[in-house]
Amino acid sequence: MKFLFFTDTHIRGNSPANRKDNFPDTLEAKLCEIGDIIGEESIDYALCGGDLFDSPMPSISVATRFVKILKGMNVPIYAVAGNHDMYGHNPDTLDRTMIGFLNSIGIVSLIRPGQRVMLEEDGTRVQLTGQEFIYSLDDGSGDGYIVKDKQADVAIHMVHGFLTDVRMFEGVRYTTIDAIMDTKADITLAGHNHAGFKDVIQSGRYIINPGGLARITNHLSEIQRMPQVVIIDIDGEINVKKRRLKTAKKGEEVLDRTALEATRMHREKLEEFARQIRTSGIGRAVNIRDIIDEIAANEDIESGVKEEALRRIALADESGGAADEEV
Repeated sequence: MKFLFFTDTHIRGNSPANRKDNFPDTLEAKLCEIGDIIGEESIDYALCGGDLFDSPMPSISVATRFVKILKGMNVPIYAVAGNHDMYGHNPDTLDRTMIGFLNSIGIVSLIRPGQRVMLEEDGTRVQLTGQEFIYSLDDGSGDGYIVKDKQADVAIHMVHGFLTDVRMFEGVRYTTIDAIMDTKADITLAGHNHAGFKDVIQSGRYIINPGGLARITNHLSEIQRMPQVVIIDIDGEINVKKRRLKTAKKGEEVLDRTALEATRMHREKLEEFARQIRTSGIGRAVNIRDIIDEIAANEDIESGVKEEALRRIALADESGGAADEEV
């Protein structure tokens, strides 16, 4: 029995601001290639880890364009719903969404929490379960990621949550892989975290996120990675491999970092300007605006940077000089 897993396609009818190419055309090429891989690899089932669509209800023309490709894959497609597939991060709205509609007409089969799909071939039984996105998923308990009941030879669990192999900074809701190692799932397939992570294989269990099929942001990690799918072959034992998509171009060819680099340079200029003022050795009794005007003229500093420096100095004055770097 063979499965193909992909995630985070973010089907939409226009191109994100950070893309240089025509995003819908690029995504169509990727999905068509997945259809070709399904044929080449003799895949029995396709699995989607969520965020099939970029919005809960794309236009009919956009949906029609991509539904034709999904139907052309000619295999059952099982999916969990991502946060972009529903309204307000609320799974109760799925009946009013495009992915909910596709589920109702049998193009895609949504796996809901508590549901178990049993698949059998040549005496091998596979249990397929899933966890759609919910706001409390990454609350630290790991509950939505953990399968507690296994009733088949192999258990596969799909989840759309921020599963990661590294610690994140405070304020980000996420779940670390070590928090879900008590799962009885033999294979955990994760979406949502577009960057993906290196496969974890421990005690015979696989935890996999190949990264999003779509590259939306211009973050450096998105530029460096290449979209790929996962092939899972279950034939007495579990064999997993990844296939990079040939239709996916290198990140620097399709992602534009111009705006991001401009913001970074502006910030660096501002920080250097503030440093010059702090180290000028001139007391605050001197007219600070005159000093700033002179430095700005000599260094060809933009007016916006100059005004921001004055604002920070004013805030520092109010707090006794302790706020130079806080705002």
